[in-house]
Amino acid sequence: MVLKPTVRKRKPLLSKQVTPVKGRKPASAALRRRTKFVYRNEKYKFSLTLPDWWKPYIVIKTAANPDSESIYDVMFLFKYKGKTYGDVLTLSVFRMPLAKWIEEGYDESPYIRLAHRKGLIFAYSTPEEPPAEFLNESGDDFNYEQYGEQLKLMSRMVNEDAPEIAKTFKLI
Repeated sequence: MVLKPTVRKRKPLLSKQVTPVKGRKPASAALRRRTKFVYRNEKYKFSLTLPDWWKPYIVIKTAANPDSESIYDVMFLFKYKGKTYGDVLTLSVFRMPLAKWIEEGYDESPYIRLAHRKGLIFAYSTPEEPPAEFLNESGDDFNYEQYGEQLKLMSRMVNEDAPEIAKTFKLI
């Protein structure tokens, strides 16, 4: 089942915090809650519901990692004015029993467990810091003058939206 975007008839309020990008203004908080799109992964049979306003700001990349701790990753990479930066949300699939996950301390790691099924653990993570390319020349702070809009958007996506998106995770 694919969810179709639904928008109430009242005129949405536009965010004053972020400047328009290529004629598009980011949606208000109320509108972000109402319009959504579904990402489905047929290989590992799961779905996530993301805010529709993310569409112009993300690139979705998948990677199989047979020799890594996670065997598969879905990365939602931040994109701004045609340039792709780091991830804002990564969903990882691990091949291990739940008991091993707990025993090895993954519940205390940056990975947040969402579900487990048939020897697979599904977890998500978000970056702890914005990309290094947002740093000023001395590298001691972020260059807000040059990257202020990107930092605002990424901060909102990572700190506000990603935890809400994780709540929509479903095994299908």
